[in-house]
Amino acid sequence: MSCANDSTINDCRGQLLKISRWSAKAEWEPTQIGGTIDLLWSELDVPSIILEPGAPRRLVIFAIENNNWDILVWDAKRSSRLPLSYSPGAVFKFDPRIGEPGLKAEYTSIKVTFEQQWGGMALDVIASEHQ
Repeated sequence: MSCANDSTINDCRGQLLKISRWSAKAEWEPTQIGGTIDLLWSELDVPSIILEPGAPRRLVIFAIENNNWDILVWDAKRSSRLPLSYSPGAVFKFDPRIGEPGLKAEYTSIKVTFEQQWGGMALDVIASEHQ
């Protein structure tokens, strides 16, 4: 993620609002991971950064466990990993919010389709219901 405007965001934070799974009913269903989760920024492992214009940073929304078919979400506030099992062909939607407290936040939704090969996935940015 890069700062989309010309000003610095001093206390830029990311939260994961929810994770949904595409169901056999052809609709998004909630997963067992509920509630807002404070996320960490990649390489820094901190929940808050100064985001400078044009300086790309990565927010860690999820990771894939390397010894089984689990999605891991790191909850920065509780310092804990939240596992979510998946299988090849599974489709999930992650709804993160990014911004500085007290200012307008940016919302997006990321659709992740897991492939047959372990760790393989297709990512698509889709319209967020939180706009």
